[in-house]
Order: sequence, then C-alpha cells, then structure tokens
Amino acid sequence: MMKLKFCGFTSIKDVTAASQLPIDAIGFIHYEKSKRHQTITQIKS
Repeated sequence: MMKLKFCGFTSIKDVTAASQLPIDAIGFIHYEKSKRHQTITQIKS
C-alpha cells in the first residue's frame, strides 16, 4: 500500500488545511540552509 506524505510546510494555516486531507504524514524542513527551514520550537507550536 502506498503512503502519502506532504512536506515543507511553513505555516499553521497550511498544516491545518493539509490535515483535513487523506494523507498519512505531514513533514517539516529542519535544514538550516533551506528557505523553508523550521526550528524545533516552530514545529512544536
């Protein structure tokens, strides 16, 4: 069975919208050189 993950979110609005979709996982970028980088504190909030 295929799993679907959306990754690279930077806003809670987008995460909330994506959580309403039939996806298996939501991911965040924790690589400092990425323009979509999120700190652990931002991810937890």
